[in-house]
Amino acid sequence: MSNNTQTSTPVIDFTDLSQWKTLDEIEELFPNFKKSTIRWLIRQKEINGLDKIIKKIGRLNIVHVPAFSVWISEQ
Repeated sequence: MSNNTQTSTPVIDFTDLSQWKTLDEIEELFPNFKKSTIRWLIRQKEINGLDKIIKKIGRLNIVHVPAFSVWISEQ
């Protein structure tokens, strides 16, 4: 018998625009994440792997909430 403890990555739908939130909305939804913390993560996004789930449109940074939750759980 094999004990398979491999975890699978959930399938995330990036096309659902309601799942993308601004930094203000993230801070409101999750008060333990301050905008300054998220901004620091944004500056490091190529290093920390958040480049797929944090996008910049003009001057607006948006975060995909379900993918961000997965990223947090994997840290």
